[in-house]
Amino acid sequence: MPSVDVVVVGAGPSGCSVAKFASEKGLEVLVLEKKREAGVPSPCAGYVSKLVSRYFNVDKRCRQQDIENMLTVFPSGRSQVVRAEGWIVERMLFDRFLAMQAARAGARFSMHSKVVGIGRDGAGKNGADSDAGREAREVVYRKDGESIRIKARVIVGADGVLSGVARLAGIQTNGQIAVCPQYEMVGVKLDDPTTVETYFDVDYAPGSYAWVYPTGRDSAKVGLGIAKPLAGQKPGTFLNKFISRHPVARKRFVDATPISSIVGMLPINGLLEKICVGNVLLVGDAAGMADPISGAGICTGIIAGKIAAEEIYKGLENSDYEGYERRVRKLLGPRLERSLKKREIADGSYRSNETLEEVLPRTWITFKGFWRD
Repeated sequence: MPSVDVVVVGAGPSGCSVAKFASEKGLEVLVLEKKREAGVPSPCAGYVSKLVSRYFNVDKRCRQQDIENMLTVFPSGRSQVVRAEGWIVERMLFDRFLAMQAARAGARFSMHSKVVGIGRDGAGKNGADSDAGREAREVVYRKDGESIRIKARVIVGADGVLSGVARLAGIQTNGQIAVCPQYEMVGVKLDDPTTVETYFDVDYAPGSYAWVYPTGRDSAKVGLGIAKPLAGQKPGTFLNKFISRHPVARKRFVDATPISSIVGMLPINGLLEKICVGNVLLVGDAAGMADPISGAGICTGIIAGKIAAEEIYKGLENSDYEGYERRVRKLLGPRLERSLKKREIADGSYRSNETLEEVLPRTWITFKGFWRD
């Protein structure tokens, strides 16, 4: 049976980050992606901070729009603008360029490869024994109808909010998710294509917010999030209502038409209780790294991927990878915990726009009150 140092499941930003940095350290890395190609459509609005460029080259060809500011619109219609430098990226191209950088570093990719089993060598029934990292694990995946087995010293789950790796390894996951429908639209009347817009209103985005993220002078990604327990209608119904009825935003869409649509999910319950069990590590949405308030997760996933690669490299000698969990919780934990506390406050405010209007300056990331307590 063939073997590698690291199997990464999922070729999104966090998975490609692990693959790139682990490969640069000389480790043999295999990335398994269930889709037929790297860079698949995503409901992510595609905003990335320029911080990402510290870790990956953000190719100009995947940058749809330079961003300078963020507009926040209250339920009453009053608004605030703050500085927010970054880019809107075309996620299919962005993910593909990240995969290319990982491949150039030496990682191998196997597309259309769905993991269906993880052997429990050295682990107990739930894959959670303290000795679980002592042995290479067998990974079973299906590719083009064929069942393939490979051994890996470390397995990294970078396979999203409904992580199959977490389930197969017996890692407890959180149930809190937001459902996110999104259109890409052309003919949008934008006041300033360098400004991303966020709208808060319980009638249109219960439990989250709506966004208009420019991708050009007259085009934008238009979407919203809905906390699943609050969604009494289909997600698309909320989005269509926002586009046609929102008292401030609707003027943007009078002559606009959607050219694509997608629906996805995000974890909004913060980091999982465990993100490293033996020689199985979780990164990105699989680990609950999306911000519970904003939903942002690209940067945190990439940063965590680099940390994972470093700790895997150090841990291979004694099969101890717990340094990954310690470093992630120290670096990313405080911010995610703050956002989770703010989400608990915000969840109670989504019963009325009057309450939301009052608490928004304490629960949204662009306000100073968010950072004070």
